[in-house]
Amino acid sequence: MPTEKSKVDFSDYQSAKQAILIQLQQWHWQITYVEEAVRKQSDFEAVIQENRRLRLAIRDSYQANQKLSRREPMASQRLHRRYLQVLLNLSSQIVSIPSKSMAYYDLIGFKDHLLEAIDYIEDKSPEKGIE
Repeated sequence: MPTEKSKVDFSDYQSAKQAILIQLQQWHWQITYVEEAVRKQSDFEAVIQENRRLRLAIRDSYQANQKLSRREPMASQRLHRRYLQVLLNLSSQIVSIPSKSMAYYDLIGFKDHLLEAIDYIEDKSPEKGIE
């Protein structure tokens, strides 16, 4: 069940964009932290746990924000659609049950997709989108 914490208020474009970017950057930072733990301690269980946690967080964020409002300003509606597109893309990029041998590489690959998503939300790659 999605939490209210996962809900973004799209009534103010700048604060919504900032909240989305903070969320994506937080996920990126958490992956970096797990990546370092694996390198130092070979803690592959942390990778699998982080993978599950990210899948749940993405699902909760999507469910909490899936309803578009026509009362939002046009720019906010566009940002809202971009955010939903990013969440859908990210959910398809993270492996649900990674094999132990590939879990680390899957998570690192997912980190790259997060960077693309951040650029997409920041509107640095409007034509390309995210793939």
